[in-house]
Amino acid sequence: MTKGMKGTTVEAVEQDMVLSATKLAKKWLDDGTASSQIVAIYAKEGTEEARLKRRKLVAEIDVLEAKAEAYKSATNEAELTENALNAFKKYSGNDDNYDGYEVL
Repeated sequence: MTKGMKGTTVEAVEQDMVLSATKLAKKWLDDGTASSQIVAIYAKEGTEEARLKRRKLVAEIDVLEAKAEAYKSATNEAELTENALNAFKKYSGNDDNYDGYEVL
């Protein structure tokens, strides 16, 4: 790892690298030595369109996470319902697999 990098996970190291690159790009922009590519990248990222795209992406992620949670909840609810129905059958005598004795 290079000087100043404190991350121990891959994600933390990546964050450190992005931070270092951003600091270096800022130094170049401040000094007037940034390449046209660096200037274009930061100019594009600062536009209203780029901000709206980031907001949209965050909203889409929130929707997908909510859908996944709803699916998990529905799956769990279906399993609980099935277990309850099986218990009702067992105790009402309508369970074909139940002979009256608990298997331990």
